[in-house]
Formats: sequence, structure tokens, C-alpha cells
Amino acid sequence: MSGLTIVAVMIAINTHGRLRGILSYTLATLLFGLTAVVFINHTGVIISVSYRHSQLPSEPMEKGINNQNPLHPAESDTLSPEGAQVAAELRSLSAEGVACASSLLNKDLKDESVELETLVGRASETRKRVESIRNQFEKISASDVTFKKPVVSIRDGIQLLSEAAQLYLQYYYSEDSSQEETRENLLRQKARKANEQFQKAADLLNSMK
Repeated sequence: MSGLTIVAVMIAINTHGRLRGILSYTLATLLFGLTAVVFINHTGVIISVSYRHSQLPSEPMEKGINNQNPLHPAESDTLSPEGAQVAAELRSLSAEGVACASSLLNKDLKDESVELETLVGRASETRKRVESIRNQFEKISASDVTFKKPVVSIRDGIQLLSEAAQLYLQYYYSEDSSQEETRENLLRQKARKANEQFQKAADLLNSMK
């Protein structure tokens, strides 16, 4: 349409004679007006379509956000009252484990100020203490996946602590000084590793809200 208008204008400019000039300019004017009308209508349609498109609700996106898969609900960083209670119990147990492991690390196995019977009695008490920690741990219901990592650390810590306590008692039944040294070194190593596991569990639990 715009091409025809241009042609008509060129004809009007180059025409000769009064009548031809009037007809040519009239035709050019009509074509120009028609072109303008078509252009305006076309532009209006584009604007209308764009406006309607911009007004469409973003339902698919909102639907994808709000209708989450019920099998995988959004995780919350906030513990429930029951979860907070479990976390408190596990923290207390971790602290007890750290104290027991630290005690084993600092034990004077060759305390000459007391009788051998007393030393053996101390070792037996330490083993009972470790068993008490284990029993407390088994009573705590921490099946929630939130506590998976600290529970694993505490379980490993208790196992290491139990082995260290057993070596502590066996130390006093060693056959010679070489065996004494071996058992003492193993005792310290296991107590140190147990302490690390309990500390790790405590850090994980303290990071929970």
C-alpha cells in the first residue's frame, strides 16, 4: 500500500495539464489516507495484542511454585518442639561424651599414690560410665533425618569410647611393660578420636535452631 502511494505521488509530480494534475493529486491523497488508516489499524492491533499478553496471569509459574510435590515438601530450618527436645538430649549426651573422653586422655594410669586395686576400680567405673552413655543414647528417639549426621557421630564416639574404656581396664592386666605401653597408646588414640566425634556432633546440633 505504501508503495502504491509513493508511485501515485511521483505520477502527480510529473503529470502535465490541469485536469491530469488534479486527478493525480486526488488519487495520491486518497492512497495516502488509505495507507495511514491501514497503518494505524495495524499498529493498534499489535498494541492491543501486546497489552493483552502482558495482562495474562502468570499461573503456570505460580502453580509450579505453590503446588510443590507433597512427596518432597520444603525443608524448614526451624525445629519442632519435639525436635528441639531431641536436640537438647543429644547435646547433653555429646557433652557427657566429651567429658568422659577428656577424662581418659588425662588419666594418670601409673598413679603410684594409690593401690592397684583402686586403679582397677577407677577403670571399672569409667567403663560403667561409658555404658551409661550408651544406654542413654539408645533411649533417645532420633529417627528424624535432621539428626542423621550428629547421631552417626555420637554412635561412633560411643564405640570408640567403649574400646578406650576396655583398654583402660586391660592395661592393669598387661603381661609386661611393652604391652602396657601399647594399650596406653591405643587408649589415648581412641579417646582422642571419640572426643572429636562428640565435638563434631555438638557443633552440628548447635547449628540447629
